[in-house]
Amino acid sequence: MQGLRDQALLNVQVDVQQVGQDLSVGIQQIQEDLTLDSLVWASQVGLDTGKKCLDGTRTEILNEILDWMNSPNPVTPPIFWLYGQAGRGKSAIAHMIALHAQNLGMFGSCFCFSRTRQHERLHVKLFTTIARDLADHDLHLWPILAKGVTNNHSLRDTADITEQ
Repeated sequence: MQGLRDQALLNVQVDVQQVGQDLSVGIQQIQEDLTLDSLVWASQVGLDTGKKCLDGTRTEILNEILDWMNSPNPVTPPIFWLYGQAGRGKSAIAHMIALHAQNLGMFGSCFCFSRTRQHERLHVKLFTTIARDLADHDLHLWPILAKGVTNNHSLRDTADITEQ
């Protein structure tokens, strides 16, 4: 009787230890799977504080954009499209707004294209880079994005904008 109890106790201890090891391996695998390391993203496309507007310049357009950003009106368009001829200061304005948003704790992502980097096909990495940036700033988005690219590996590097 004692031998039976000792053997049963030994089996339970071994089984519990094995389950604990299996669980540890499973958790480690989930953590490895839920990383964003495999998500294609563009480097050196974000905020560059050296490219901001000179103090006191472009105040009209900067105020227009700040008013749009801070508008409580639900019909305010969700995107502010800044466009114009080359050399007109769009990048400086974008960097100035991004810096302002960062200083207010509102910063999410900044993606600037460069004519000199066309060969890198940065347009393919636009949404994945923005998604990764937003996930870095919002801990609730990170596991959702990680799970999405874990469950669908093709989303990690697809060039299809619709899929992104």
